[in-house]
Amino acid sequence: MNPTKPAKPKVADQFETERLMIRRYQKTDTKALYAAARESVVEVSQFLPWCHADYSIAESEQWVTLVMKNWGENNQFCFVVEEKFSRKFIGGVGLNAVDQHPMVNLGYWLRSSETGKGYATEAAQGLIDWAFAELQIQRIEIILSVENLPSKKVAEKTNSRHEGILSSRLLIHDRLHDAHLFALTRSGHVDAHSTDISTK
Repeated sequence: MNPTKPAKPKVADQFETERLMIRRYQKTDTKALYAAARESVVEVSQFLPWCHADYSIAESEQWVTLVMKNWGENNQFCFVVEEKFSRKFIGGVGLNAVDQHPMVNLGYWLRSSETGKGYATEAAQGLIDWAFAELQIQRIEIILSVENLPSKKVAEKTNSRHEGILSSRLLIHDRLHDAHLFALTRSGHVDAHSTDISTK
């Protein structure tokens, strides 16, 4: 007997934050993704090897096709991050699950010209809120190289808890990196929002 493949969850495919529109990828995003990646190779490639010196438009096309096809598969959701009013492509955020436990990993990146404006924190926090509202998960993890100081600052600003350093957790450019583990739980997320509301 063949096991029935679980249905993909029906969830909202876009949401807004104060300054950002965060939405599901579309075929028309290929050129904007390519331009953002090419602009950002020096900074982004240090920790995200997909953004390399020879990154091509074909790779953008392949990525957009893949994430559109896999939307919702095993709690995998990849989003475009746009500035809300100009609709400029400024980066990406996403979730993916690595096993059958009720948890996901969260990742984020910004094009180089849009860093330093708080967009990464705003996008990451928006996705955290979306995930706990839309998915049946109990935990979100953020795992990043101990050398990636900008991403560490973003993780800290999301009110996630630093749970420790994982030895040799990441392999980046053929070199092992120790990694910070940050995490948020559903119960902690609810408590934090309750505190925010009560203090306004």
